[in-house]
Amino acid sequence: MDRARFWQLDVSDNNAVQRTMAAAEAYFGRIDILINSAGINADNPSAQGLSIKQWEKAMQANVHGSILCSKHVIPAMARAGGGSIVNVLSLCGMDGERQEAAEHVAKAALRMANMNAIRYAAHNIRVNSIYPGMVRPPALAAAKRKQGDVPGVRRIALAWHTSG
Repeated sequence: MDRARFWQLDVSDNNAVQRTMAAAEAYFGRIDILINSAGINADNPSAQGLSIKQWEKAMQANVHGSILCSKHVIPAMARAGGGSIVNVLSLCGMDGERQEAAEHVAKAALRMANMNAIRYAAHNIRVNSIYPGMVRPPALAAAKRKQGDVPGVRRIALAWHTSG
């Protein structure tokens, strides 16, 4: 198939996710893969410093978004005879570090999404999580610039990838 299509989507909006998954299935005739990689940080380094609004915003995008996308894609995958859901998580969800408490909790919560692997295996739907390691996404670079700690990105990456 040589078609591609882009849909802009707020993954925390249940109705928008449902409409988008239906539109994708209608356009392509089936959905074979979902990559849950959307996420935001709460722009605050500590749980004590988080406002409830920051916490809820991070949970809506990082946890609810992945769950909603999975929820609304599974019926399409079942109709297609199977598919694959890949949850892109963070090393922070396994080990954590001193920054961004909400993101770390969210990514750890998504580890529980692997229960779908057992539940939907009978429908030939695979669910996996990957931990791609440290990358330098624009949001992380912007947060470090705001903190005045651009070299901190390298220190964090080095610590994650050399600890064992």
